[in-house]
Amino acid sequence: MTEMSVKEQQIWQEFLAQADTKALFFSVVTLNYDDESSTHPLVRQILTDETIDLAVVKAFYFRLGPGYVKQYATLDEAPDYLHDTYRLLEQLEEGVATGFYTKNEFYYDPASDFGENWLTAYPDIVVQKEIPAIMKEALDGEADLVVDEPWESFEDGLPFDLAEKLYED
Repeated sequence: MTEMSVKEQQIWQEFLAQADTKALFFSVVTLNYDDESSTHPLVRQILTDETIDLAVVKAFYFRLGPGYVKQYATLDEAPDYLHDTYRLLEQLEEGVATGFYTKNEFYYDPASDFGENWLTAYPDIVVQKEIPAIMKEALDGEADLVVDEPWESFEDGLPFDLAEKLYED
């Protein structure tokens, strides 16, 4: 994983300062998860902002691959490269279970997420620690968060106009 440059940090801060729930959801579903870490600005926002909609939290959670990571019962059993992800999953589970995240305006179903059923992902993995039932539950939010494909307007977690700034000199 590479260290984020000052320019990247500034671009992410610019995005996060004005992002609504739909933008955050699109960011989560288009983020490059090879670069995700607990220090990433989007991740920090999700972990610390209690006003984040549960649809964003759960979409982020399932993209971290809990069905894969949960083949390890404890952090100590997991290989080093999964430690940050393991901790993130546990923080998100705790935030949902304790009611840290209370906003639920949008519908989200981990069993039907852009054609992906995250509940059956990684069928060959023997799970040692179950995904909590509260994380598996579909959200009955009133609004439909997705009306168009995020890949038509977002790249690597950012709207196209901001993503392009990453590559400008």
